[in-house]
Amino acid sequence: MRKLIRSAETKAFLTTDGVWTHDLEKARPFPTSNAAQTAMHELQLRAVELYYSFDETQKSQWDFVLPLE
Repeated sequence: MRKLIRSAETKAFLTTDGVWTHDLEKARPFPTSNAAQTAMHELQLRAVELYYSFDETQKSQWDFVLPLE
């Protein structure tokens, strides 16, 4: 399971370069939800979600999101 930061507005994923992408394979994975939340605060991101991905190459029916605050 990969933990990713996704824009709630655009549904794009944060990359390791700090840009946004719709390509799930280029999204930056976080080891824990706390690490994702720390990155969100450090980068001063707003309106983002913690996206749990269960498939490395495409969105699956099991993926889900939680709001990050």
